[in-house]
Amino acid sequence: MKIDFSIIGKRIQTTRKNKKISQEQLASMIGISESHISQIERGIKSPSVEILIGIAVALKVSVDELLNDLCYRRKDDIVFYELLQSCSSEEKAFFKELITYIKPRLKHFG
Repeated sequence: MKIDFSIIGKRIQTTRKNKKISQEQLASMIGISESHISQIERGIKSPSVEILIGIAVALKVSVDELLNDLCYRRKDDIVFYELLQSCSSEEKAFFKELITYIKPRLKHFG
């Protein structure tokens, strides 16, 4: 099984930004360099288990949230996931209602 570390990095970045934490702050919280965090977020470096746990603790999320469904999601699913992560509860409710309305009508488009 090949792990796409760019997906993990994107999840870390999205979570960090949603919590309004800078790369510098996150790096300081876990004791690594800002450039190391940047490389992890861009998928250039894969985080060790210790660093991944440190990132999860610092961001107050579970490691599972960073790795959840990593093997099963397609890239386009991940794009939707990342977009939804940055939405407010009201925006998520709006999109759910919109998709619920539109989806049955899509069968007419092929």
